[in-house]
Amino acid sequence: MKKVKNKNMMVLLVIVIVTLTSSIGYSALQSNLKVTADLNVLKDYVPDGTLYDMMHHISEMDNTSSKYVSSPSGIEFSQISSDTNGKGVYELYTTKDDKYPIHYYRGEVDNNVIFANFCWKIIRTTETGGIKLIYNGEPSDDGKCDNTGENMMKQNM
Repeated sequence: MKKVKNKNMMVLLVIVIVTLTSSIGYSALQSNLKVTADLNVLKDYVPDGTLYDMMHHISEMDNTSSKYVSSPSGIEFSQISSDTNGKGVYELYTTKDDKYPIHYYRGEVDNNVIFANFCWKIIRTTETGGIKLIYNGEPSDDGKCDNTGENMMKQNM
């Protein structure tokens, strides 16, 4: 695999990938994308298999109590994520009636996908049904995205 030699090219690549994903969605790109982690088990249960639909299927409302939210009024955003204050995939309550409600990850969760032989973390969905991604390094030899800290942005430049 050819390594990216220029940081500006990496930024351009990220912009292109995010724009493509937001514009045409996962379905058109699925032949080049490998879902990892908790979303992988949902592929067979979501009819069209888009990343948006997978996130929608497993999300919890962020303004109510749930498995990882103990407060009846929902997540307390002034506090860190925890087993009692939000950890997982949530739907932004204020967008619940929109055509494409916003879904986002909170806390230490495995939210990686592999696209174009690079790891990407899913950040959130968009109001158009797309997905916002951030670069997360290269997959390990066993095909996993387990990069953290400095390794997230480390490239052989």
